Parts: sequence; structure tokens; C-alpha cells
Amino acid sequence: MLFGISIQGPYAPDQPREQHFQSVLESAIAARDAGFDFITTSQSFLNPGPPTHSLATIPLLARLAADLPGMRIMTGVLLVPLNHPLHLVNDLATLDTICGGRLDIGMGLAYRKQEFDNFGVDMKTRGRRFDEAIDVMRMLFTQDLVTHDGQFFQLHEARSRARSIQQPHPPFWIGGYSAAAVRRAAERGDGWYPGAFAELSVLKEQVAVYRNTIKELGKPAQQDRLMVLRFTWIDEDRKRARQLAVEHAEGPHRNYVATGLRESMAEYKSRPWLSGQDLFVENWFAGNPDDIYEQIKLYIEVLRPNRFNFRVSVDPSAHADAHKAVRLLGREVLPRIRKFAAAFEAAN
Repeated sequence: MLFGISIQGPYAPDQPREQHFQSVLESAIAARDAGFDFITTSQSFLNPGPPTHSLATIPLLARLAADLPGMRIMTGVLLVPLNHPLHLVNDLATLDTICGGRLDIGMGLAYRKQEFDNFGVDMKTRGRRFDEAIDVMRMLFTQDLVTHDGQFFQLHEARSRARSIQQPHPPFWIGGYSAAAVRRAAERGDGWYPGAFAELSVLKEQVAVYRNTIKELGKPAQQDRLMVLRFTWIDEDRKRARQLAVEHAEGPHRNYVATGLRESMAEYKSRPWLSGQDLFVENWFAGNPDDIYEQIKLYIEVLRPNRFNFRVSVDPSAHADAHKAVRLLGREVLPRIRKFAAAFEAAN
């Protein structure tokens, strides 16, 4: 079981631009020194809520890889329907080479209408476009010349000039937590990466669907990969950690609602959007190190994931607090939870 940190910004508009990369680098080094196994950073073009700044995923990870020997790096996630597969494969194969074969590719559909409108892509086609793009990417990673005449992409004797170290290609982690996303991850992915807003009770049901689908398809057991992403607030003082969660996470929840996250998934429209105490059970990790340990332990017992990814800050002005949280997780939680996870795996 691997443990990672999500290190993307955002950065407040009034923060000096010279500090943007330095803040991310400090986060990555803090994760490295705290004993984490991987980092992730996501792709976003038009953020909801107040204006913020962020750095582009692939060039950022390429730069960070030099300071993270032995750690895996992950795009978490790339918005595939807003990209061309030939461009993606060339960049991702280059990134895998730069980092010495330590790349994981997280992919998502995107769901904000504003992004689709600005890219001139019909949002109604995103699922079909995503599926075709993944199929084309696999061909480009594994074949010397690709000819493809599809609904959205036409290639004639195309090739990626860059070649990945990992064969046949870096693992594809499919994001999302709608019913269609679960099925897509089992069918087309090498792992499933549901989002931070997927409630534990929902994940429990969907994990069963995901794993049953893998078995039905006759895929090898090693492709049963699940990564849990959780917003995490940790402090020696339980009360302060929970207060920080309330102050800094309610806003992102409201912004995701406002930009259509739930509306993009039909089966979620009738479900209430959680708030208050329910979020501490279903969505957030918040509390002192003992609390966080018990929450992770519960997820291991219920979901049996392969990876945990912690996002320790959503506040553009709180990078110092995020670095402190990473160090506290590494010192007080990781050794204990690794020991429990190893014992749990051995017993099951």
C-alpha cells in the first residue's frame, strides 16, 4: 500500500508569482522527507470560486521529478476530453523518461461546462471522446505507426516520437465515481481513482461493482487497483483540525456544486449534498494523529485500497500549514498505518 500527497496549489492572486513554484517544491520535498511514496498534481483550466493561480501539470511534474528520487509521480487527473491523444502521449512518454519510469497517469472526463465551451468541445460527447482517446493513447504507446479513423480522432501513420520507459505504458488510472466511471475504470483502466467527494458509503457499494466487473472481464488480479483521495486536516489539537476543515472545505464543496459536479452524474442528483458532522464520517479526514489513523484504518477495512492520496490544503494562503501537516502525517501516522496495512493484507 502506497501513500501520497496531492501538492497542487491553488495560489492567491496577491501572492508573488516568484513564490508559486517555490511553494510547490517545498510541498514536494516535505512529502519526500516525511516518507511518502508518491505525489500527485491535477490539471485544471478554469477553477470555480474566487480567482486563483496554479501551474501546468506535466511541466511541473517534470521539474519536480529531479528532487524526488524513488518517489512515483502522478497526474491526478488530466482532463482527457480537452486534450488530443497524440499530444498527450508525446508529453507523457517524455515525462516517464524524465522521471525514470516512475509515472502514473490519472485521467478524468472533466465536467465544467465553461471549460468545454472555451475549448470548443461539445460536453455531450465527453464520455465517447474520452473512451476513444484512451484507446488511441494505448495504440500510440504500444505501436510504431498508428492509423485510426474514429468519431473524434483521425490519425494516419502517426507516432509518438517520445517513448516511455514503462512497458507497455505507464499505468492508466481512470478518475470519477459515477456508475459509468466505475465501469470505465474496470474496462479501460489499470486502476480506479474516485474523487475526493465520493462518500465512503457510496464507495463501498461501487468498489464491489468495480471488482466484480474486473472479474467478469477476466482481467488479472493486479489490475484491481483503487486509490482513495481525501481532504485531510491534521493537528495535535483535534478541535483546531476540525475547525480548519469547516473553515476551508465548506467553500470548495459549494463551488463544486455550483459548477455542476453532481449534475454531471445522473445517479447523484437525488442524493443530498452532505454538510456538517456527516462530512467528517463520509468525506474528510480531520483530527489529531490518532483520529487520522483510525479513519484510514476504517477505509482499509471497508475498501481495501492500494493507495491513499491526502490533500492537506485547499486554502491559497496556507502552504506553511500544509507543510506542517505533511510532516505530522509522516511522523505520527504513516509508520503506524503501514504496520496495520501490512498485517491486514497478510491476514486477508
